Amino acid sequence: MNGNNAIQTLWAGNKLSKMELLSLKSFRFNSNEIHLYLYEDLLDLPNGVTIHDANKIIPAEKIFKYKNNGSYAGFANLFRYKLLLEKGGIWSDLDIICIKPISIAEDYLFASERLPDESVQVNNCFIKAPGNSPIIEYCYNIALNKKPEELHWGETGPRLLTRAVLQFGLEEYVLDPAVICPLDYWNCPDLVTKPLNDIITEETFTVHLWNEMWKRNSLDKCMTFDPNCAYEVLNNMFSIIQ
Repeated sequence: MNGNNAIQTLWAGNKLSKMELLSLKSFRFNSNEIHLYLYEDLLDLPNGVTIHDANKIIPAEKIFKYKNNGSYAGFANLFRYKLLLEKGGIWSDLDIICIKPISIAEDYLFASERLPDESVQVNNCFIKAPGNSPIIEYCYNIALNKKPEELHWGETGPRLLTRAVLQFGLEEYVLDPAVICPLDYWNCPDLVTKPLNDIITEETFTVHLWNEMWKRNSLDKCMTFDPNCAYEVLNNMFSIIQ
């Protein structure tokens, strides 16, 4: 992959965990610019992270959580579509860990994930699109018109983007799961029990840590685990970044 390498992302809370700091450090280590959109000031950010006011994309009073689990994920879906519609470029979630330098020449790029039935769907955890692109406008308008209290997990995320990629004929820009999401979401606990080399392949540029699955498996992102497990190896890889 080669081309523009600036990474854009969002944090809606008032504190970053070990996982989000790891994500930021990994992109900085691999020489990516980081543009972090915030609604509140954060302390102890890694050097080189550029802060932006998230209110300029969507005002704070529009923030919402899923009714059933208190997650900001539905709002984050809406935010990324609005951001990419206005500015274009690369979006990455803060549970994505970069292990190789990323820069992308193509106008579009979409991550993908394996599903339990062995099919593959697009995942909106990592997207590149030009500003004012029709597919992003389509996704934004659908997400905008959903009632937050009626939203279900993934409805305006992977499922919506998968349909949109097919509708707009952009399948050629969908990466193999091994590139961005080498670990299947249901195997999330492997991150704290298995070595990194059991998870990645030569194709892998990032490791998606599946933040939501940590919650569902009662795993604490801020704990220290076996030093040989993938999660701790990744943390050690990028500990040089302050």
